[in-house]
This record gives sequence, C-alpha cells and structure tokens, in this order.
Amino acid sequence: MKSLPAITNDDVKEKIISDSQDAVAALVDASQKAPDASIKALSTIGKEAAASGNPAVTRSILVGLETVQTKSPAAAAKAEAARQEILTGCCATNAPMSSLTCCRMN
Repeated sequence: MKSLPAITNDDVKEKIISDSQDAVAALVDASQKAPDASIKALSTIGKEAAASGNPAVTRSILVGLETVQTKSPAAAAKAEAARQEILTGCCATNAPMSSLTCCRMN
C-alpha cells in the first residue's frame, strides 16, 4: 500500500488493489475466530490505504470493520475504534481521498 502511489503500471496497481481487497475479505472472515488479530491487521492496512490515497481499499477496510462489528459482537468496540482511527487519520492528514470523501464515511 505504501508504495502504491509510486507505481506507474496500471495493471500492477490494479493487481495490488485486488489482492488487498481479497485480503480484507479474508480478514473479515477470520474475525469470527481471531477478532483482535483481524482488527489489528485491518487497521494497519486501512491506515496505509488512506495515507496512500487509495479510496477503493480504504472503503473496503471501513466496510469490513463494520462487518466485523456484526460478525463478532464481542469485538464491536475495538472494530469501531479502529474504524474511527482510520477516518480521523485520513481527515487530519488531508489524505488525497477526493473520490472517497473520507470524513463523510463516518
């Protein structure tokens, strides 16, 4: 994610984005068995995606964290805290999220 803005090959960018979204889906599924580890990984990816200006992956992470809240109610507070941290970081740094309008996903 961190190096995504520097990649000029569109096919490579699309592959990275696709693989990232697949990882998000796998982490959301894994959250039922390992919610803390899944939330931590989703948070890390989400922060990197937001910082790199990747709206597609950032959106996937935010939606994924919402899904974790319903799949793993015991971890709902941690998932929401991670989601808010991503949103706050995105808005505070004015990450290039023009097509996402990051702050409005709150």
